[in-house]
Amino acid sequence: MRIAFIALWSPTNIKYWSGTPHYSYNAIRKVIPDIVLLDTPRLDRFLFYAGKVSRRLGLDLLREPLVLSLYKRLINRMLIKYQPDIVISVGASHKLFDIDQNVRIIHVADALFATIIEFYENMSQITARSKALGDEVQRRFLEKVDVLCLSSDWAIDSAKSHYGLQDCDLRVLPLGANLSSDPGFDKEARFANQKLSFLFIGGDWERKGGPLLLEAFQVLKARHPDAELHIIGCTPSIDPKVSDVHVHGFLSKTDAQDAKTLNALFRTSAFLFVPSRQEAFGIVYCEACAYGLPPVATETGGVGTIVMDGENGILLGLQENAAAYCDKITDLWKTREAYKKMCQTARQHYEERLSWSGWANGIASEAKRLAAKAGE
Repeated sequence: MRIAFIALWSPTNIKYWSGTPHYSYNAIRKVIPDIVLLDTPRLDRFLFYAGKVSRRLGLDLLREPLVLSLYKRLINRMLIKYQPDIVISVGASHKLFDIDQNVRIIHVADALFATIIEFYENMSQITARSKALGDEVQRRFLEKVDVLCLSSDWAIDSAKSHYGLQDCDLRVLPLGANLSSDPGFDKEARFANQKLSFLFIGGDWERKGGPLLLEAFQVLKARHPDAELHIIGCTPSIDPKVSDVHVHGFLSKTDAQDAKTLNALFRTSAFLFVPSRQEAFGIVYCEACAYGLPPVATETGGVGTIVMDGENGILLGLQENAAAYCDKITDLWKTREAYKKMCQTARQHYEERLSWSGWANGIASEAKRLAAKAGE
């Protein structure tokens, strides 16, 4: 049985899609060492940067007919060359939807096209033509998919609503933490921390719930004068009257000093606090769990599959205000045994279901099942 891997963007570049193609590919290689990579790095690179411009004009470049035909030509050549029996696709529907070769496909995504377009506010600028093209690509691709692995129950439910999905097997399979190595869980260091320190990581301050976070922090600061907040990924304007807020800007995991800073903040913070307004999945919550750091999040999109309220973190509804977050955090923080248990449970959730190694094992099992089914 020959298995191939293809992703939305080339896995050779860790910067694409928060590193998801890179980390997923390297994880599956450990389980399936002889896996074949179907890669289009030069075209991906051009479209990645060109797409940033085209989206401002309402154009979804990846679903344009010319782009689709270029991918079809490149991928068909590789399929003829390698003759895989199964292709594992991580977000690569536009690369595979019109291939000529007859292969079995396992497709992985955090959500399907119609779900993303409907869910994210910033997608409202996409033109009706681009939406129609994208929806057609998704529908035609799903006709080829044998197993659809989406990262959350929310994504599965939404996909059923939009596309029916009677012809493929459905699986909920969470994505993993985008970390180069397992950080381990230092219980002594985690529990020795007595400072109420919060970590926010996100590139979009508004969508990631930054204003709500800041409002909650000011209330918590009044209750806990030594509280502090670290902001990574963006540079919002913060009122200088709000003390102990540290804005780090973008930190790259590939830069040694930035990676050291990120690692230290994950280890010394008391909570990851990212109350996103829209989030299809949220890999940063998986990363927090890897460190045994309880995430504080909002039940939006697929976040509820990662963060389970009262178990591995705090999860509140979209309608809840800053005071509700403050009360939950304060109640947990003052009950040290409950906080310690949540830290341990967060790490346990990472080990059992929120790591790329767990994801890769799940994908490998689906591949074996497909191969056995083909041999019946």
